[in-house]
Amino acid sequence: MDSIQIIKNYTVDDFYEVKNTIRDQLGDINYFSDDVKSFFEKLIQNNSSYVRKKKPYHQINEEWRKKKTQNIKNVNQDQNEKMYQELKGLLNRISPNNYQSISDEINKSIENYQDPEDRDQYYGMFLNDLVKKARMEANYCVYYVKILLSLNDKEIVNDFIIMLKEQYNSVIKTLKPINNKLEHNDDNDENDNENDNNETEQETYDEFCLSRKHKNFQKGLSQLIAELFNSHKISINELITYLTNFVQNIIGNIKNLEDDTIFDNGQKISNKSIEDNILYLSPLIEKSIEQLMKINLQNYQTDKIHTLFKNIETLSENKLIPNKNRYLLADLIDLYTQQKKIKQTQHMNSRFRNNNQNSNHQNSNNHHHHKKPRNTDNNNNVKQEYRKKN
Repeated sequence: MDSIQIIKNYTVDDFYEVKNTIRDQLGDINYFSDDVKSFFEKLIQNNSSYVRKKKPYHQINEEWRKKKTQNIKNVNQDQNEKMYQELKGLLNRISPNNYQSISDEINKSIENYQDPEDRDQYYGMFLNDLVKKARMEANYCVYYVKILLSLNDKEIVNDFIIMLKEQYNSVIKTLKPINNKLEHNDDNDENDNENDNNETEQETYDEFCLSRKHKNFQKGLSQLIAELFNSHKISINELITYLTNFVQNIIGNIKNLEDDTIFDNGQKISNKSIEDNILYLSPLIEKSIEQLMKINLQNYQTDKIHTLFKNIETLSENKLIPNKNRYLLADLIDLYTQQKKIKQTQHMNSRFRNNNQNSNHQNSNNHHHHKKPRNTDNNNNVKQEYRKKN
């Protein structure tokens, strides 16, 4: 018969009882076995051998603490950069009430540049910043142009305006209608469609914001050009050329949309180009039309402008153009008609005043010519009496 093993279960109280029994004995090293004693001795020896050694004190070389003399070139560069940041700050403070005083401060700051090369470099950077501000804040373009034209270095300003006109012409060229035959490729239709789908899926809110920002840039650049025209820095012929090219770009893109053989991506490009051309065209006309209609135009210039707005009126009725863009074109026609009536009224008033002046002048001359004639009979009688007496 198997023996039964009895297993005893120990409780926490049992352990505490053993602990209390041997507590006094644990403090005596002799209580432990020789093996345990040997282990303790080795452990103590190893711990005592590990002592952190204090590093010997050496005289510290504090030459590195001394501030090194800066290179003169670096000092000047820092100073130039500081003045440039001040110039940018002045641009941020421009308002309708203080642009003249801000202009004076800008000229003083620019004159503080000692080196001519540095001055020209930061002059150019400042002008680029001015254009960026104008493109972002289109409503302040008139004041940015006033600041630009008030700068003392007229040679740099004139060169910069020429560069702006070249840039604007480049923009117009990029918005020309595409060549459908050159762009079309049947082998790539499937790839193009797949890429278009991918691009549509990748459109984000950030891209939408960038698109809106780009439209503000379009408006700002055109208003800047218009204000330069109002300030007589762009000629009437240059303005007519800009307007005509934008309208011709729109007409060319409309023809592409009317072409049944145009590929899908071509339609997308043409629609985008139409919108961009209108977004440049609209503010250019809005800000320049009043000054344009005040000018005594030559016959060929008047004919070009008349043709230009006839084409805009036709485009405003074209259903291939989205409604929001057609409404912009229709607003331009209304604006042109309004300014045309004002000019006609002024012309009629001017003619009326001239006619009155001529009439008054003529009446005055007639009055001088119809003076009462002298009484010659009385004069003769006086003479005869005088002769008799004598």
